[in-house]
Amino acid sequence: MRCEPCPEPDLLPESLPAVELYLRCQTQWVYSGMGQRTRLDYAGVDVVARRIEADNETFEDLQIIERALLSVDREKAEKQASMKAEE
Repeated sequence: MRCEPCPEPDLLPESLPAVELYLRCQTQWVYSGMGQRTRLDYAGVDVVARRIEADNETFEDLQIIERALLSVDREKAEKQASMKAEE
């Protein structure tokens, strides 16, 4: 059985530059030895940001996205650990 495709999110126009930067920086994640994302490699992000001429505000918005994703990752990891402990 195939699920329905997810709807396209509605993004505010002012969010688009940060989303574009985020999407272009997907290869810049740094992972822990356990395979979890820990941060973005800002040296690599800076190269991408310069190439697309992103401004400081866009970079700051990218950091907000980064923190939100890392928070979600931590919540998922905690939930998985809790579920394993209950087994």
